[in-house]
Amino acid sequence: MSYRNTQALTEQLKVISSIPELCDVTFEVGSDNVKVHGVKVILGTRSRVLYNLILKKQKEAEFQSKADKNGKQKKTTVKSDKVTIVVRKYEPEDFKKIIQFIHSGSVEINSSCVAGLLCGASQFGLDDLERACWDFVNYSVKSGTISKIIPTAKRYSHHKTGQRLLKIFSNTQQHVEL
Repeated sequence: MSYRNTQALTEQLKVISSIPELCDVTFEVGSDNVKVHGVKVILGTRSRVLYNLILKKQKEAEFQSKADKNGKQKKTTVKSDKVTIVVRKYEPEDFKKIIQFIHSGSVEINSSCVAGLLCGASQFGLDDLERACWDFVNYSVKSGTISKIIPTAKRYSHHKTGQRLLKIFSNTQQHVEL
């Protein structure tokens, strides 16, 4: 007999990133440096891009630690496996949802966050989330509610996927005017 309770697991995994003491990665997001927490092993196994980014940050920290020792600084340093990564190009709430999805495999997609989720899914190689976001966008085009996505898409116009969303909106508007 096999028993699964994936709903409970999903809910428990969502909670992890809200408990900084259980996390070993901190993202400082947006201009206000909002802290978003995650677990390296989960982030790294779900996203190859994040795996490489975390590895790079760890090596930079090791290099800095060695440089500090060679500089004969007298400070006692506590070895920490915690990593801090600065993320400027995402809205904090959108980035929290991306991290939530990576940890738990579930996220609520709506018109206020779909652009950020889509850009994050594209950037971090989250193919299943990217498909779900495009499904939401296509539904929005068909139902005539694409205009609700535009304000958030404009916030991500620096991202290739955000530009693609704006182009879809532009094409949809031209089609309506004809």
